Amino acid sequence: MSDISLKWTTKQHNNLAELLRQADHDIRAPLGAMEILARDLAKDSHQHLELIRTCIKRIKDITHHLSSVSHENSRQLLPFDILKPIKNVVAEKIYCLDKTQSRTKIQLNANHDDVIIVKANEGQLLRLLSNLLDNSVRALQEQQDNPNILIDVIKEYSDIKIVISDNGPGVDHKKAKQLGKKGVRFAKGKGCGLGLHHAKTCIEFWEGSFEIETEANKGFKVIMRLPIKNYC
Repeated sequence: MSDISLKWTTKQHNNLAELLRQADHDIRAPLGAMEILARDLAKDSHQHLELIRTCIKRIKDITHHLSSVSHENSRQLLPFDILKPIKNVVAEKIYCLDKTQSRTKIQLNANHDDVIIVKANEGQLLRLLSNLLDNSVRALQEQQDNPNILIDVIKEYSDIKIVISDNGPGVDHKKAKQLGKKGVRFAKGKGCGLGLHHAKTCIEFWEGSFEIETEANKGFKVIMRLPIKNYC
């Protein structure tokens, strides 16, 4: 085998390994939610249908991403109302926290009825929002005093700003500089450092911006902006 062929094969192997790690990382949240829902359905089969549909759609999006032959196709951008996936993923997290009797509370502030159209990949947006919220939930596991996560959705001129903040332990200044790089984690325990890197990569690919604000013992905040597209 020539050196060029060997390099190409190695690159393909690395890309596949990265794709599988990301899929394994992303699929855990909707599967976990569905396990909890399955237990509740035995009690009342008429509840939570919308949440079940959301989880199934997310899993289908992940498997579609895995089966896509073209890398470009897997990153197809389409216009959609951004508030719907945000509300869906927040509802899933609130439900799971409630059923596991977690002390952590999640609050969504999106006090407007406007249709906010962005051009992105809706499935990947759901996944990255889920991962970011999971990061905060893990960071707050040992928080004794009112562990809270806030999601603020704010319309700013031609952009939509999404802010996810928690009152957890935060990250010191030195480590904060490394956040968003592949493999860098900010919380102890499970995780492979893909969530922040994946979110930053996607948001920037969608012509948006991704920022992190954090200090030790002063919480953690992710600020994302995406351009609003006026498709009417």
